[in-house]
This record gives sequence, C-alpha cells and structure tokens, in this order.
Amino acid sequence: HPYVGEHFAMPFLTTSEVARITMSPRRRLVADSMISALGTGGGRILTLASIAMLARILGREVFGEFGAIQSTLLALQGFAGWGAGLTATRSLSQAASIGSDRAGRVAAASLLVSAFSGLVLTGLTLILAPWICSAALRAPLLVGALRIGAFGLLPIAVSTTLLGALSGLRVFRLQATATVLGGVALLVAVIA
Repeated sequence: HPYVGEHFAMPFLTTSEVARITMSPRRRLVADSMISALGTGGGRILTLASIAMLARILGREVFGEFGAIQSTLLALQGFAGWGAGLTATRSLSQAASIGSDRAGRVAAASLLVSAFSGLVLTGLTLILAPWICSAALRAPLLVGALRIGAFGLLPIAVSTTLLGALSGLRVFRLQATATVLGGVALLVAVIA
C-alpha cells in the first residue's frame, strides 16, 4: 500500500484527491473556495443568460408575470427545505471529520425532512394559489402558472439538501459540477 504522509492511501482515491487531502489546510481552503466560486459563478451566469433569453422570447408583459411567479416561488423556497441543507452541511462536516457512520444517518434524515417539507409546501401552495395570486400578487389570472411552478418546490428542497450534503462532505468539485449542469439544463430548457 502506498503511503501518503503518515496515512495509507485509500485505493479508491485518485492521485489528485490524495494530493488535495494531504495539502495544508490553507491551500485546501483556497482550492476549495476557488472550485466553489467557479461552479457557483458558472451556474449563475448560465441562469442569467437563460433569463435574458426568456425575456426576449416572452416579451415585456408576459415576462413581468413570469417574474412575479418566480419571485413568489423563490420566497417559498426558503421554507421548502426547513434548513435541512444547512443541517446536512454542518452535521456531515462534523461526522465526516471524525469518520463517524453518523454521516449516513444525518444525510438520510436531512433528505427525509426536506422531502417532507417540500411536499407539504407544494400542497399548501397548490391549495392557497388562488388566495396568493389575488391578495398578494393582485393577479388572479396567474393561479395556473403558480400551481405549475409549485411542483418545482419539492425537487428544489431536495437538491438544496443534496448540495448541502456535498458541502459538508467537502466534495466541492462535484458540487460545482452539479451547479453548472443545473445552469446548462435551464439554458437548454429555455432554448427548447
């Protein structure tokens, strides 16, 4: 078995992963921060490009309606996961650093909480859509669009928790890749 510093190299780790593990905490922080920033930045740029294209396709009035629905759903997304992503990040980071099998239980519990709360919030949004559109948005014609958008709350709650779990496990390259792929998927959906 090859040695890496004072530790045995795990047979499933690539050379670059072994190098990352053995680098100083400062260098690892810089490298992980750069990967996260590039992934987040790439995903946001693709999202911005998608929204700009959508604005041109829909026109001013319809895009304004889209913006109202999107803003409402963004506000609801904060409640969708009930903080399960943050819990997964913190708990998995602690459990992984001591090599605990608790990490799997924390990840499963976080996913269960986010799925349940996302499902409940989706149901509430479907039921309350007429009231939200008439009282809050003052646009009762948007009920159908809000109900369609409500079905995105569950996957967003779960994906936020999964991204939190990846952060907690310090798998920043995979997290960055997932963020960029999400932006690409959005761009493809707008083009199609």
